[in-house]
Amino acid sequence: MLRAGDFTILRHYIFNIPVCRHWRRLASEPAVRRKIDASSVELTVPKLWSLLQTHADANVRAIRIRGDGGHFNRRLWEYKPKIFKCLTHQCPFLTVLEFKHADLFHNKRITRMSITQLPPTLTHLFLRQCDFHPAQFFRTAEGRAALPALQLLDLGDFWCPPSHIDLGSLDQWPSLRALGLEAWRSVKDKGLRDIFPLLGFLFVLDLEGTRMSENGLEVILLKASNLKYLFVGSTKICGRAFSSVRKHVGCVGTLKITHLCMRNTRVTEISVFQLLKMTPNLRWLAVTSANLPQNALTRVEAALPKGCRFEPMGPVEDYKCCSHFATDVVKCLKLNELS
Repeated sequence: MLRAGDFTILRHYIFNIPVCRHWRRLASEPAVRRKIDASSVELTVPKLWSLLQTHADANVRAIRIRGDGGHFNRRLWEYKPKIFKCLTHQCPFLTVLEFKHADLFHNKRITRMSITQLPPTLTHLFLRQCDFHPAQFFRTAEGRAALPALQLLDLGDFWCPPSHIDLGSLDQWPSLRALGLEAWRSVKDKGLRDIFPLLGFLFVLDLEGTRMSENGLEVILLKASNLKYLFVGSTKICGRAFSSVRKHVGCVGTLKITHLCMRNTRVTEISVFQLLKMTPNLRWLAVTSANLPQNALTRVEAALPKGCRFEPMGPVEDYKCCSHFATDVVKCLKLNELS
């Protein structure tokens, strides 16, 4: 019983009754549980299997899992094809699947799992820091489309022997609107040619930490006509591509880019100004370069389009890749509304 005069406690309890009732309903009714998020803990194969058997059902729309691909006991951490088959069987309407730091190798030469074993309803697939062979993992039967509704694919911070790099299989998804290839050290201009058929469809592209050159950047700016989010930090670009692109599009030509990251690059003040002349819709710019002293950054900020947010960073050597696809800025994008 409340003591006389404890009206504040009583009022607080009464006002929060609907909230308490709401959370009790979430806990007791499987129909309203749409998300399984275990990304904060590392799950062995037995623990993941138990989790899926207990909680995965037809109501689940998003699953986020974290493994430990570098663990010495691979038998406990190697995710097997039965995991994918379980997802397809128990979560037939799954739209978001995130594996982080997961070991999808069978051994260092073979990947037995493939996208054909995943729920065909997937629209967002995150494979950040996972180990697998792309050519084997993305293989499909001839004439058979896999994941026809896929809109976002994140392969950031991916490791694989250079001989196994193959991006050509990604052109099977004309539905793709966001592609993350952050820290693919083996991806150069030649490798980027494999995704040229996709560029016209993409709204978001992350190439931070790749070995893309000025020629690769120029082709991307010219071919990716619908691109709005472009992340090219931690590369060796100096900005010459911006001048070349401006000559192609003409003085009145514009790019649709609204968000651009060029942290830890070699861009110059002149090249940034060339870029700004082609991006009147720019709303967010992050840039650091050894060729941009503080007074140059001040002039760049003053020249930005009205309403554009400028984020100059600290010393260049302090920054690595920004992991944009791991943030809510990209995860929560409504890709269908970016056209």
